[in-house]
Parts: sequence; structure tokens; C-alpha cells
Amino acid sequence: GQHHLGGKKRWLPSGHQIIEQPSRGKRSRIVRKGSSDLSLSGDIGNKVEVELRVPGLVCFDVGIPVEGSVDDVKKILTERVNRNLKEEYSARVGKAWLVFSMFGCGIEFGLVLEEEAVDASVQIARLHNTYGLDILENPSDARHNMVAWTDKCRFEMIIFSIVKLDDDTQAHRPFTFRHQERKGVPGTYLANNTIEVHLRAWDFVSGEGFRSKGPIAFSYAEDARNKRDFRDVATDPAEEQRVYTSPEESSILGMGANAIVHRVQLQVATPSPEGSEEEREWARGLSRDVTLPHDSEWDAAVKRPFTVVKMLSAMGKKSEAGMARRLRMAAALNRHERLLYFYGLGIALASNCDDREEFKFELVLLSRYQEHFSTYTMKKFLDDYITVLHGDEEQTPRMLAVKKLQDDFSLIKVKVLLVSLLNGFRDLTLMGIQAYDFNHLDNVLISRDYRKARLIDIDGQSKGSIQFPSSYFDGCENASKADSFTLHKPALDVDLSVLLPLVVQHLLLGKGKGKTFVSDQVSKIWRSDDVKAKELIKCTIRDHFFGEPRRCQGDATAEKHLCKVTEWLFAVLKKRDPWANWTNDIYDAMRCIDHLPIT
Repeated sequence: GQHHLGGKKRWLPSGHQIIEQPSRGKRSRIVRKGSSDLSLSGDIGNKVEVELRVPGLVCFDVGIPVEGSVDDVKKILTERVNRNLKEEYSARVGKAWLVFSMFGCGIEFGLVLEEEAVDASVQIARLHNTYGLDILENPSDARHNMVAWTDKCRFEMIIFSIVKLDDDTQAHRPFTFRHQERKGVPGTYLANNTIEVHLRAWDFVSGEGFRSKGPIAFSYAEDARNKRDFRDVATDPAEEQRVYTSPEESSILGMGANAIVHRVQLQVATPSPEGSEEEREWARGLSRDVTLPHDSEWDAAVKRPFTVVKMLSAMGKKSEAGMARRLRMAAALNRHERLLYFYGLGIALASNCDDREEFKFELVLLSRYQEHFSTYTMKKFLDDYITVLHGDEEQTPRMLAVKKLQDDFSLIKVKVLLVSLLNGFRDLTLMGIQAYDFNHLDNVLISRDYRKARLIDIDGQSKGSIQFPSSYFDGCENASKADSFTLHKPALDVDLSVLLPLVVQHLLLGKGKGKTFVSDQVSKIWRSDDVKAKELIKCTIRDHFFGEPRRCQGDATAEKHLCKVTEWLFAVLKKRDPWANWTNDIYDAMRCIDHLPIT
């Protein structure tokens, strides 16, 4: 049907006030639910017809209740899409997102109606404050607030996965669709076929919409082992055909076992007036109401999982996306920015590298990109730190930078970096996160001045937030004595026993010496008696941090400091008192590092 602005009165059940629809840019009032027992589910025949676009599938006109909750509408629209999927694919919707927008302001100015991206209360507030829709408020549960939908509303359902009806395992499969672009034929281009070619995302806290500064389509491979096939992107203007090329190295921020991270320029989404003059005027009113942040353009690190299974697992409340949302909600506890700053979740378009006419949509996680940290991981830092430099090597800029790093890195800098790392673990605990997967050194970033560590890949080992009561704390009936001894104390569930000692060994024993030297020294220390082991440590520490041996030996203060460091490192490496249990939890580790002598 034809979509137009409503100027008529709304129907409301008995016991509710009748309110005029808002005219251009004006705001209606929130109506609190009265004492009427009349159902607001829309089953009494009061419906409005809205547009539902399903990119890659079809466009529908669907009747929804004039008064209905977001969940009610989502259920109705999903059932309508399922009927079409059953006929064409013998499948049903697996994972999909519903995006709301209104005629007159363009689909780019939309709001995702999914709680994993934007809290239900924020969705309701934006539907009212931004789009002028009336709300019948349910104070006890925002998910059951009734929204007064109009025929100016339109919806877009982005399908990420489908489930085959005859599949007993109910496994999710990526939803792919075909579309052919022909050069010189604008009518065939994606942007002219209701397929958004910009990356879209929404802020976890405010629900503010972002979009990539320019069109961008990514690449994917059916075989996730071919990771390089995920690198290519197409950034052609919307009015041109997509051409996929390999981007600059600076545009690929990382590639791990489960995902690839791209650098993408973002900007705040604003209405683009369209349609009739009345609709355009209404959208211009919205434009005046949009509050732009101080920086309306910025760079983001966009994380794309390699498979639909990994994508879905990362979106759970207890997985990476859920933990990232928790970190944003507790942003006041991250004022030192030891944890990665996450913007929110988004939608990206990707093309099959082997068949450019096949496309799919992906859920992506967006975090802040900062040049100060960039892609310099703890692993890369330690590799540079222990690199063996030879005098006859070519003095390249990188070699000069590595030499400066090794020459300038003092014991104080060792302690500052270790304290920053452990404080990051403590910040996770402050935010209520139960676990952190510290099983490799690529999930920690190091600042370019080597003073700050920043934690990334917050997945919490799928344990979610800290619960009480549980076997982790006293108070759970099922908690056994073994549990309390195993967990030691209520603290972040993170394994420090493998990598943290390795980091300490590299920082104190390996400067400019290489991995083999570190391994040999640790092995000798363990095989030697205490006197010889301490002498080995003392000689190595003196060589790395105290300059000329003769100068150190002639300085009583420096010699005393050296002896203190030796005793501390000996107890740490051999796990002697008082540091026999220093890797049990973050608090024991923090006490240990606090006592690293620096004077």
C-alpha cells in the first residue's frame, strides 16, 4: 500500500487518552498504562499496514497491531518471512535482526530492535524521542511497552542464518542470496536494489546509529581456513559496480583463529530526507534534533568472525559481544582505558570470493581504533624486546627503533608495564566479569610508549558475569570444599600460571638475547643450587639494566638494588616464599609485582 504521513487520531483502548499524532518534528507524550484490562495485543482487529524489507529475499506489506510491543511485532514479521522461506528454501529464520526506520528519513537513519545490541528501554526511548511514536509504558518491563505504530513506519529484517526444516540437528547455515551487478547498468547496482552497501552499527549505551563513511563490502570464503580470502574489500561509490581489491596493510588490524579485524572509518548516521515534501520536511525536523558527538567521524576496529557458528557463539550474553556490552555499560570503571572501548554491534555485507554474485550479511563487533595502540600486541612487543641485534646488520628504521626500545627499557618501565597489565585484569573484576581467556599474547595491546597494556578479545570463556550464590563463592549449597580450594579466592577466573611467568622471564632475562637464551637461563637456574642460581640471575640483570659491570660494582647503592632484584626474581622463578603462590589469582600477582624493587 501507499505510505503517507498520518494526521488522524489514534485508537486507544478504554481507559487511555486519545492523542493526536505528532506533526513535523514535534514530540508526542508517553502514555502510562491505566487500569483497563483490555488486551493491547492487537487481536481485536485494529491493525496498520507497514512495509517489511528483507534484503536478498523480498519486500512485503504486513499488517501489525496499531498498539503492540516490539516483541509482538517481531514475532508477526518473522512468521511472515518464515512462510516465504518455507516455500523457497524449505527453511525458517535462524538468526536475524529487525531494524526500524520511517518513510521520509532514509533507511540509513534506522534503529536496531535487538536487545543484544541496544537495551529495550533505550529502544523505547528512541522510538518516542527520535521518531515521535506514542508509547504506552509498562514500568515493570520495557519489553512489554506498547508502541503506537503508524503506516509511516517501515522495517527491515536482516537474515544472518537459516535453519533447514528437515535438519534434525537444527544447525544454523549462513543465509546467502544472489545478485548480479552489470557495469554501466545502474539499475543492477546493490544500492539501487534496497541492499545497504554501508556498514551500519549502533552504540551499546545510547542506541546512536553509525555507518561507514563510504560504501564498503567485504569478502568471505566458504572454507574458513582460507583466511586471506577474507581480506579483500570493495569501497566503490554506491552508483558504481563493486570491484574487490586487497586493502593497504594498515587497513587490516589483525587476523586470528576465529576472526579478522578491519579498520573502517565511521560517522554518525543522520536522516536523508526522501519521499514527498511533507515527509522531507518531517525528516529535516529530525535532522535538527540529532545531537552529534564532539567527533562525528572516527576510525573503528571491525571484527568479523570467519564462520556463522563462530559469529553466533560470539553474540551470546556470556560471550564476547555480551561482555563488550557490559564493559560499555560500566564505562565509568574504565577511565584509565586499560580495557578496549567497544562502540557496539553492526551489520556488514560480504561477497563470496569465489562467486562475486553471492552475498550474505554478517554481525560484527566494533571497538575504538587508536593509533597510539594500533596493532602492537604483547607478542610483537616481546619479539622486538628480545630480538638479537648484530652490529653488521643494516640499520633499518625498524632495527633502530628496536635498539632504542632495548636501550631505554629500564626496571621501572618493566614494573609499570606489568602493573598496567594486572590492573587491566582487576578492571574486569570491577565490571563484574567472571573470567578472561589469557591463553595467548595477541589479546593484549601495548602502547607505543610501552607504558600501558590494553586487554582485547573479552570473551569471558562464555562464563558471563559474576553470579551469587555459586560454586565460586561461599553460599551455594552445591559448592564443595574442593571448589573453594581450586578457585583459591573470589577473583577473576584467569590462568596466570603459564603466560605471566613467561612475560616476567622475557622482560628481566631476555632483553636483546633471544628466546633460546631465556630458556637456557631458566633451565640453568632450576638445575643449579641456590647460590649459583642467584649468581646467574645477578649477572644477567646487571648486564641488562645496570650498565657497565665495573660501574655497578663500584656503586654501593646500585649493588644493593641489584641484590634486591636478584632475590625477588629468584623467589618468583623458583616459587619460593613469599611468592610461592604468586600466580594463584590477580591479587597475589599484583602483590608480587608491587614488590619488584626499583630503587
